[in-house]
Amino acid sequence: KDLSTLVGPEQFKKFVRARLQKGFDDSFVKAGKGDQGLIFDPYKFEKNLGLNTQAGRDLLEEMLKGSKVTIDKLDSFFNIAKNHAGLKVPDVSSFVARRAALGGTRSLFGGVVMTAGVTTNPVLGIPLIFMARGTSGFLANPKQLDDVMRVLDPNSTAAQVKTTSLKLLDALISDSQTQIEKNELSLYKEFIETTPLEEI
Repeated sequence: KDLSTLVGPEQFKKFVRARLQKGFDDSFVKAGKGDQGLIFDPYKFEKNLGLNTQAGRDLLEEMLKGSKVTIDKLDSFFNIAKNHAGLKVPDVSSFVARRAALGGTRSLFGGVVMTAGVTTNPVLGIPLIFMARGTSGFLANPKQLDDVMRVLDPNSTAAQVKTTSLKLLDALISDSQTQIEKNELSLYKEFIETTPLEEI
């Protein structure tokens, strides 16, 4: 609060974004020995934001004033995200390559990424890709945060998960930096579109 008054609202917003970004970046840990890629650790992210102590919660609540995201919303996100601790962020390029090598979409379901005994379901992998590529921006956008939570929430219906997954993929495709990235994400989307609801 004092800092906001001292440096001005715009500078304070930059400070808050930087704080969220650092906490977010540090929550992705390298996979085990001999493996590549990143694993999202929601417990570490929660700790990085200070949500595990009252002093940290009070500070973050003050920092979030004026934004559209609340402490309660973040708590809900972490309660859901913790159900998926240990999931690896899927490598879209590897997914596309393996899909082509194995001859079709269906043969890959449930076995896209294996790491230290953990299988990343292609559907559950979408919000992880979205978070990894969208950086911490999704935390400041209640609608995007709701979409990420809906896909990860075990209480969501298969139809809700599928529809919202495709919505996140559309956003990723729209934000693609290269044509190759756009093509790979489009193939990933095609895979989700052709996945029967009973397999979601």
